[in-house]
Amino acid sequence: EQQEVVRKFRAGELDVLVATCIGEEGLDIGSVDLIVSYDALQSPIRMVQRFGRAGRKRAGRIIVLVADEKEKDMLNRGTQMSASVHRLL
Repeated sequence: EQQEVVRKFRAGELDVLVATCIGEEGLDIGSVDLIVSYDALQSPIRMVQRFGRAGRKRAGRIIVLVADEKEKDMLNRGTQMSASVHRLL
């Protein structure tokens, strides 16, 4: 069932794909235009994996929903560390 859903998404038969963390590293879904993340990540590796799918072929957007200052601080730290990883790559 999962393979069929991914096939339809890649073929353009589905406009939206909702995924758990399996969408970060376990699925080959290609490029996407928009990622909406409901949690702030502090891990730069997970950020690269999750957000790196947006904008591969054209401009993409990433929206991260944060509930409080603690999550905002985590997102900021993760973003800084992720930028360091990108520079190293």
